[in-house]
Amino acid sequence: MTTTTNFSIYIPSIRQDTTVKDITDEFRFANLGEVLRVDFTPIVKKRGFAKPIGEQIYKSAFVHFSVAAPHLIAGVQNETYKFYYPQHCYRNCYWILLENFAPIETTHMNIHQVVDNCRFLEEKVEEQDKTIESLRQYIHYILADLNTVKNVLHNMADANDNVDVPELESS
Repeated sequence: MTTTTNFSIYIPSIRQDTTVKDITDEFRFANLGEVLRVDFTPIVKKRGFAKPIGEQIYKSAFVHFSVAAPHLIAGVQNETYKFYYPQHCYRNCYWILLENFAPIETTHMNIHQVVDNCRFLEEKVEEQDKTIESLRQYIHYILADLNTVKNVLHNMADANDNVDVPELESS
């Protein structure tokens, strides 16, 4: 069996109690490839690092392969691929496998470092949002003052027809 390296799939719905080992074992048992890593995400996820609301029964998984079987790749790329997993299920259970079009590269940082960096960046963005709002208000006040000066100059020009007042642009 010839194989392809660095392939990634998306499983949109998987039981919450499914582990990385479960997924790794299923794909190895089915001779579909060697799993490099699995990234789990909540199905209904708010952006950022807020915790999911309520009890989650299902989650999503992004499965990254170090080696993947060509028929798995072809099946996922050409259609919705149903993968029946007999190893951990005694009924007719399957995962829907889709191609992952935007895989996240493996990083040298651990998950705690990545989350800490993301929280730091979220705080920076919040600070920048506040700065931007403050600057917008400042610009608004400056434009109001500019309009006041413009009106004073026009009033002075009306009082004295010899004064030429240039037109000012306003936003």
